Formats: sequence, structure tokens, C-alpha cells
Amino acid sequence: MTADRLHLLAKYDFKVTSEELLLNIKVNCTDKYLLNYIRIKVVDKAASKNQTENHLCFNNTNIQGLSLPKKDTGYIMLIEGNLPYNTTEGQL
Repeated sequence: MTADRLHLLAKYDFKVTSEELLLNIKVNCTDKYLLNYIRIKVVDKAASKNQTENHLCFNNTNIQGLSLPKKDTGYIMLIEGNLPYNTTEGQL
């Protein structure tokens, strides 16, 4: 992975099946320093890709008790990183 470039590290599709559902998300890697450069973004699939007000962006990798409205279309969780130095494959 190249330094100073935004990388998509992971992408997950999920659905909220109940209004009472609370999400707990924790992202971890072998190099703890890199966690400072990773963010989690939750995107509503029903919204246009240009509607950034429907994107939830978290600049930490430990989210507790996230509540999202129930949607038939679901959500996408993106884990992105703008790493400060080059890393080898499998580091994240």
C-alpha cells in the first residue's frame, strides 16, 4: 500500500432488521499506529452517491451503540485509510 493515498480497505453490505438493533463495530490491525489513519463510513444504499449528508463518517475504529433506521435497501460500511507510510500486503 502506498503512503498518502486513500485506500479502500474493506467493504461490507448489511441490513438493519429492527429499530432496536444497536451496532458495535471494532476495527483492528497488527500495526496499532495505523489505526489513527483509518476511518469508517456508513452509507445508505437508497441515497444517491452524491448525497454526502446521508454518509456517516467516523474517524475512530471503535463504535459502540450505533442505531440506524430500518431500511429495505440496506447500508454499506466502508473502511478507508490514508496511511502515512508504505505498508506490505497483509499488514491490515
